[in-house]
Amino acid sequence: MVVGPRGRIRTDAPDHGRRAPRERGDARRGPRGVKVSHCPSAALKHTKGLVAHGRFPEMLDAGVSVSLGGDSGNGSNHFDMLRLMYLTATISKDARLDVGVMGPERVLEMATLHGAAALLLEREIGSIERGKRADLVLYDLDTPEWRPLLNPLNNLVYAATGASVRTVLIDGRIVLDEGRLTTLDEQALYARVEELARRQIARAGLPIESKWPVVGA
Repeated sequence: MVVGPRGRIRTDAPDHGRRAPRERGDARRGPRGVKVSHCPSAALKHTKGLVAHGRFPEMLDAGVSVSLGGDSGNGSNHFDMLRLMYLTATISKDARLDVGVMGPERVLEMATLHGAAALLLEREIGSIERGKRADLVLYDLDTPEWRPLLNPLNNLVYAATGASVRTVLIDGRIVLDEGRLTTLDEQALYARVEELARRQIARAGLPIESKWPVVGA
């Protein structure tokens, strides 16, 4: 997805890197203020040619604001920013055979500062600063993925999972406390989602296919 300088979504823009130009010079072109959302999980799942054709490091080098996204529930199957950061950091390294590409600092900026810029809210969110909203994620560092804690950014991008998230604040309000949502009944939501999904499948007459037999589903 590409957002123009006035916040308008451009429907003629390349999506998921599938039609992104391979030539280095082409990655530097484009109107000022354009912002790109990089959706690696959806692009990989739906074979968009991300590894072969994605030019996101070059876009960043050219000063283009590139944020991270999950595309959609059907497209990605998750909106886990930690997984998205890991994919972003590793895909470009392998594609260019260069471990120095897409370091953890750059990837974290894509997930935070560039994400805020994509929403045109960079003055309100995206970093911990006086005058900005208190959006914070607190992790339990006494977990295997955080040890040894020699470089916290490396741990965050390459090792951390949502399992170590303990507290989340949005605009100063605690919405996740000790790993549990405070804003809704999780179990009731899961049951409702299961009910609606099975109802939709039955109404559409679609089979739930699996190459392996599923017991108890």
